[in-house]
Amino acid sequence: KPYFHFGPITRTVKDAALMFDIMAGMDTRDPFSVPDDDSQYVAATERSASGMKIAYSPDLGTYPVSREVGAIIESAVGAFEETDASISEISMDLNRSQQEILDAFYQWAQVTWETMLDGFSSAYDVDPLGEDKHKLNEKLRSIVFEGETIEATAYKKTDVLRTDVLDAVESVFDEWDVLVTPTAAVPAFDYDTQGPTEIEGQPIEPARGWVLTQPFNMSGH
Repeated sequence: KPYFHFGPITRTVKDAALMFDIMAGMDTRDPFSVPDDDSQYVAATERSASGMKIAYSPDLGTYPVSREVGAIIESAVGAFEETDASISEISMDLNRSQQEILDAFYQWAQVTWETMLDGFSSAYDVDPLGEDKHKLNEKLRSIVFEGETIEATAYKKTDVLRTDVLDAVESVFDEWDVLVTPTAAVPAFDYDTQGPTEIEGQPIEPARGWVLTQPFNMSGH
């Protein structure tokens, strides 16, 4: 399903690989499942990085990233040199701006959450879009109710953007084996704060403007 990625949450990459070794494969009740391709996930965590071609993008070409995060990622990338891997800093082009990607992601979230909460009314003794709406977080409430105004044609147009982003990410793997990039543009902050309003002087949307994972939610990588 576009934007949805169901899977285990684990403490280590190897534990996640173990779960995928067990879970991977075809399920006739799930139209989005794919046949088992005999991938060995745990074995993959034990392979050497020697000889790998690694691409490094400090900002995905369009995201502002704090100096602190940038320095940490650059240091981590340097560790690959000890494994005899080949590392190249690349200039990525996602074919769309950060704001376009963020807008499309928000639109998906608005429709998804509004539909999900609407389903609660019939499945449970609760009406999150009616008499129980005061129980929702104020930010979530505003996002959900905006979702009711989105037209189907506008929603489907996000598929065009998603294809552009997919093509951009996939083009990296035409040449390199691995892509290294930050996942968050700022260091951790308190959960009950608004979130950063700017990064290195560039204004951002506080709730999600610092997240670099949106393109991969869209591309499915």
